[in-house]
Amino acid sequence: MMNQDSISAVDAAKRLGVSAMTIRRMIRAGEFPNAYKSRPLAKTSPYIIPLSDIEAFEQQRLASTKKSE
Repeated sequence: MMNQDSISAVDAAKRLGVSAMTIRRMIRAGEFPNAYKSRPLAKTSPYIIPLSDIEAFEQQRLASTKKSE
């Protein structure tokens, strides 16, 4: 069950300007360590990502952008 402090992988993709497939790859790579499947036993279950993970990623990306300027 998703609460107000988390979003779906599809919504995360929209927010970050990437595809849902990219978000799933990022989850597997550990970019969103607290992401979880909404139905863990289902083979095709959507991921849920806490907003804190998304915000941390955005801050990291912003810091990287500032360093490269």
